Amino acid sequence: MKQKWMILACCFSCAPIMAQSNVQLYGNVDYGYSYRWNAYKGSHVPKSNSKIDGGLSSDNMIGFKGKEELGNNWSTFFVLERSFHLDSGLDGDGFDLGAYVGIQNAYGTLMGGRMLTPYHELLSSIDPFEASSVGTYQNIKKDIAQSAFGEAALFDPDRVNNAVTYVSPEINGFNFTLAYANNAFDADSLSHHSDNNHVWSLGVNYQTEQALMGLTYHQINVGNVLKKEAENPLHQVDNLSVGGFYDFEKIKLSAFYSLDQAKLAHNAQMGGKNKVVQNNFLIGANVPLGKNEIKASVQYSQNNAAQLGNSIQAALGYDYNFSKRTTWFAVYSWIGNDHNRIATTNDTQNESSAYQQALQLGIRHAF
Repeated sequence: MKQKWMILACCFSCAPIMAQSNVQLYGNVDYGYSYRWNAYKGSHVPKSNSKIDGGLSSDNMIGFKGKEELGNNWSTFFVLERSFHLDSGLDGDGFDLGAYVGIQNAYGTLMGGRMLTPYHELLSSIDPFEASSVGTYQNIKKDIAQSAFGEAALFDPDRVNNAVTYVSPEINGFNFTLAYANNAFDADSLSHHSDNNHVWSLGVNYQTEQALMGLTYHQINVGNVLKKEAENPLHQVDNLSVGGFYDFEKIKLSAFYSLDQAKLAHNAQMGGKNKVVQNNFLIGANVPLGKNEIKASVQYSQNNAAQLGNSIQAALGYDYNFSKRTTWFAVYSWIGNDHNRIATTNDTQNESSAYQQALQLGIRHAF
């Protein structure tokens, strides 16, 4: 018996050596209360909506990442991130937030899989709400693409599938990212070459300890994937963004401008135009006060198709940081639409349905 326990002890002591001890488990858990009201006209829904929900200010997710040093300044790494719903305990759709593997040396990083785009990484780092909660910039950024083409991500391409990405090393504060995907819509069942769709994405950043300036360009060549049986058949979508922030320590000021242009296919028209053009402008601020932080933003969205209308969003938030990992948050957001615009107060993991004002209270813990 004594010998058996000694063997078991040896096995446990050797396990970290045999396993990849540099693999890290991490994630977020987020839960709270939201109250939404002021439904847009003609929505035929209750005037208000009260919910206890998860995923208000961050994705509820679990992730795994690992890195191995190969020698001579070479290393390899992987990232797997899976979302889940804290209110029900149900999983998301596989590793839907990120799934990629890469290799790195002094000349940069090359990786492939499903990952965030340079476009989204720039805008979310500028947004005072970091593309989360009902204050996210996405609320009046994605709705036109959803209502016109049935694909919200066309006007805010946050993640892309089947991508290969190169990230340059940083030189005097500058670096660039170049990404390509030849099958972003996962249309593997399509047999003809003309059905293929591909994406190009480029980002150039200059960053110091206090400031960030960035420029990104993202092009989606639709192929025939979104042309077949589509009310508004597409040919190509171009996304351009420029912006940054400066941290004065007592206040961080931020701003961006983005241009989204969807070119229609087969001489199709929408409101007498053969393309839909959207312009978005955001200004924002973060004010740290010890363990407290106040955040605010105002964003305006304008497009050239009169029947789609324009929107403005104003958001105000407050965080109390119990620690580096645990935060209590409160966020209020208001959206004003004109004409037939139907932008609503969505948050990180929950759809708003038809409401243009929202208040959220909750707690977030990172591990």
